[in-house]
Amino acid sequence: MATHERYLSALEEAIAEIIGQFEATPDLYLNEADLHAALYGALLRRRQLFGALCRTRDGRETGLVHRAYPSFFGYADGLGVRDEIVEATYDLVVLNASFVRNQPLEVVANREGQGARLLRELPFAQRPRPALAAVNLVLADDLLAHTMMTVVARFEDLVRAAYDAEYGYMVVLCRHWDLKGHLLQALPVMEGWAEDHPQLSIVAVQSYADPIGRLFTGRYLNTWKHMAPLPPLDAAPPPAISRALGRQPRP
Repeated sequence: MATHERYLSALEEAIAEIIGQFEATPDLYLNEADLHAALYGALLRRRQLFGALCRTRDGRETGLVHRAYPSFFGYADGLGVRDEIVEATYDLVVLNASFVRNQPLEVVANREGQGARLLRELPFAQRPRPALAAVNLVLADDLLAHTMMTVVARFEDLVRAAYDAEYGYMVVLCRHWDLKGHLLQALPVMEGWAEDHPQLSIVAVQSYADPIGRLFTGRYLNTWKHMAPLPPLDAAPPPAISRALGRQPRP
């Protein structure tokens, strides 16, 4: 198996691990920071691939996995501007080892866009691709219109990440008991994304648990080599959840 395929396989296994945790304990992650940290930790536990250090061109050492990593080229070259000052930040990246080895630490770190400014001075054909994979993760208590605006923005960051990362992953975890009013309603939008952007891998999951019952289902879209087992969305919910669905909708 090629090296980049080994990294991608391990990344998808880690995402499946996080989804399994979300099924077992939907309230384990209280916020997105918990979710991001969980995936970061799951990757670093795969020490053979992600635990090793990589030496930069100027002799410094760093890892390949980083959280809150700023884009280099995502909104450059006429692809549009999301914000005049702050460009996209990916929740987690797996850097290309060749990029780390061939750049000084200041470029790899890209603090305050310093690395991006230096690399954008290169001719387009000579610009390196910093990341093997960029991952954005959303943890939401609903998938209503106001939340979907955030999800859309995070997805668009990955669409424009083509010059930053070879592969993009979008993970959406919804914590709500009403399947029909949330994931089933949002899924056609995500299916449209998948059709328009087959290079991006998407997974959307809804999980909920309380004394009345449990709900867990979801769907993978586009190409994945490793997937967590997800009950089909068209399966009838268990009786406890059926009773739960009769409650008044929550805001």
